[in-house]
Amino acid sequence: MFRMQTRRVRWPRFGACVLVVGAASGAWAQCVPFDDHTDYTQTSTGLEHADVDGDGDLDLIVSGLTVRVLVNDGDGAFTAQTVYAGAVSRIVAGDVDGDGDVDLVGNTAGALGVLLNRGDGTFSSPTTYGAVVADSFALADLDADGDLDVAAARDAFVHTYANRGDGSFDPPLPHETGGDNVWIAASDLNNDGDVDLATANSTSSQVYILWNRADGSFSPPQRHVLGGSQEAYCIAAADFNGDGYTDLAGSFGADPGLKLPARVRVLLNDEDGAFVEDGGAQTLGFPQTMVASDLDGDGDIDLAVATVAGQVTQVLLNRGDASFVEGWRLSARPYPTRVVAADLNGDGRPDLAVASAQIFPPSGYVSVFLNAGCCRTDVTGDGVVNSTDVSEFVHIWFADQVNGTINADFNDDGVSNSTDVSDFVNVWFEERSLGCG
Repeated sequence: MFRMQTRRVRWPRFGACVLVVGAASGAWAQCVPFDDHTDYTQTSTGLEHADVDGDGDLDLIVSGLTVRVLVNDGDGAFTAQTVYAGAVSRIVAGDVDGDGDVDLVGNTAGALGVLLNRGDGTFSSPTTYGAVVADSFALADLDADGDLDVAAARDAFVHTYANRGDGSFDPPLPHETGGDNVWIAASDLNNDGDVDLATANSTSSQVYILWNRADGSFSPPQRHVLGGSQEAYCIAAADFNGDGYTDLAGSFGADPGLKLPARVRVLLNDEDGAFVEDGGAQTLGFPQTMVASDLDGDGDIDLAVATVAGQVTQVLLNRGDASFVEGWRLSARPYPTRVVAADLNGDGRPDLAVASAQIFPPSGYVSVFLNAGCCRTDVTGDGVVNSTDVSEFVHIWFADQVNGTINADFNDDGVSNSTDVSDFVNVWFEERSLGCG
């Protein structure tokens, strides 16, 4: 991968970041596009993002002992408002009653709780359904009738709640998987137009897939064993290798007995819903939660993994083929419980927010990292993309040809050749036209 000096810059649209060569010292450094974080004191076990008040920017919803909305002022700074004084956990957000504003769904009073938005960013007291306390929820139109249903993961079951069309729900239907499901993702995994379900299982290195029969009922679970006996924490669904099909990534803790490090494992979709493990990356211990998003603006889906060990959020950059390399470590507060990615300041780049909760003494925070972006072709690190950067890149490239190094591997294909020069010049012209720097 091409390397350049550490420099953080703000610019209008293009937002990619790569490694570059340090100048005089020859030390390797990295452009870190994320601003130092801003903390908001919130005792939280859950975090979600949505435009709660309908003003066009994304707010943050914090769930725990109360439900609070961090109202976005439009540029990624927030003011807290309590919208429900009771305890609600594992909140997800979506328009469940079809009236055009965002409602909330989560655990409350030992059941599924639905808080309907009154249209002004305030919410009704929760209406409860069933008697299931879930570890994870997903909202999706499971029965293809045009409204959002609920899928809930808990213990050896996935429970689905059919929406009656007005934001009220039928009693839950159980779907047994075995094990202990701690996270659920909803996505069309076999490109048949129906939303399937995938869960991460904490008792073993397993992912369960439940195929939708096109009517909101599901086939018996298909099990994928990912090796070892590592505990699963989280699962994310996205197209990680750019082939147009949804893949799965799961985060797994370390197994000291078998000397297995914590890692993210990727199941690649073979285009008909069969999955093969490939790619992934090692992480710090206890990767509690993660989110998939294109964090460096290069068109590939990256991962942000919040880890208990080290108390950092690791950004894992996708090489384009679902293999990942650590990009940055973002230090936040201890004991992360949730990480989300969303454009919080309206600049077109995904930012990160991390919720944390400490039991003793009780405390919690939401840490917001704004993504400032980087100029890929600012080789000199002076904040300006100009002809000097081209000269410096060519100098580094010629040194590669003499020394057999790959410091000018701009397209990250593992070799330093003439294609890198061509790609660099193309991006240089694009960044010049966009005013990068």
